[in-house]
Amino acid sequence: MRLELLYFANPMCSWCWGFAPAVQALAEAGHRITLAQGSLGADRARPMRPEDKASVRQHWEHVAERSGQPFDFGFFGRDGFVYDTEPACRAVEVVRRTFPALALP
Repeated sequence: MRLELLYFANPMCSWCWGFAPAVQALAEAGHRITLAQGSLGADRARPMRPEDKASVRQHWEHVAERSGQPFDFGFFGRDGFVYDTEPACRAVEVVRRTFPALALP
């Protein structure tokens, strides 16, 4: 039986990344996956505070431990980092439209 999955995700969502192997396996098994992107903090203009970075990093470390997925924690050391995921969502959409073969089926 072929499944259809409406997958709500964000390219900077830690659990979406942690769940990526399962989504890929479903796609490779021939199930139809429709991506619906949502933003995590669109239009944020202020850089992350140190306590926010620590909180998000702790969450990402938990997801990395539970999922086994590799994470890049480099941005936590960047001064002035604004956690606005809208540009990443737009990039995913541009790639999906430009290179449909790279998108989820």
